[in-house]
Amino acid sequence: MKTILITGCNGNLAATIIPILLNLNFKVLGCDIHDSNSIQTLETTKLGLNEYSKCNLSNENEIMSLINIFEQSGFPNYLINNAAIDFVPNINSEEDGLDISNFDNLMKVNVKAPLILSKYFINNWREKNTTGTIVNISSIYSEISPDPNLYQKGFVKNVLYGITKSALNSVTQQLAVLTAKNNIRVNALLFAGVKSKSQNEEFVKKYQSRIPIGRLMNSHEIIEPLIFLISEKNTYTTGALLKVDGGYSLI
Repeated sequence: MKTILITGCNGNLAATIIPILLNLNFKVLGCDIHDSNSIQTLETTKLGLNEYSKCNLSNENEIMSLINIFEQSGFPNYLINNAAIDFVPNINSEEDGLDISNFDNLMKVNVKAPLILSKYFINNWREKNTTGTIVNISSIYSEISPDPNLYQKGFVKNVLYGITKSALNSVTQQLAVLTAKNNIRVNALLFAGVKSKSQNEEFVKKYQSRIPIGRLMNSHEIIEPLIFLISEKNTYTTGALLKVDGGYSLI
């Protein structure tokens, strides 16, 4: 059976991805920062997740504990680096976009953790002389700046998010070059805004006016691009930074 690890498995995107992967006959493993008996994890388990591991990706020792589990049980064939720290509008506080006090933590979770996991997965795949696939979940803000006019008064999206996603893009492309001859593929998905119930009407209206397609992305629309990148029939795509943004980045 094909086995896949998705980090940040308790997040909104993962909630859409996991059931689809299960329907495609993947054995789906997940890790996140929450306890196994937390509300967040229990909701994910209800989706059919096969195995869950608690792992704080800002802590390298916990990452290595997860790696040790795979060294004993076997490494998955696929890795989706989905976990990330983001900044979203909060009506209770103002943000000028320049608070860098959390720089180290963002770099650890958004860049260092995907790189560490990828390193050990790649080394194992090479040692076993087997194929492997990595998909990094990035953002269009890795290539363009967020538009401050889209957000509520008093909120500017923090610069650190785009900085870390730009670094993740670089990780994607460099690893793709280093592993291409090993039949290991490394790609990234760059998403624009995904519709959610927590978004206020003013933000949605402004954001949709900025997108050529005229609407936010529905969560199920992340599936087909992901399936394309992990497909066994897709043997020639590596190092791609695939934009799925409704044309947002074109204007």
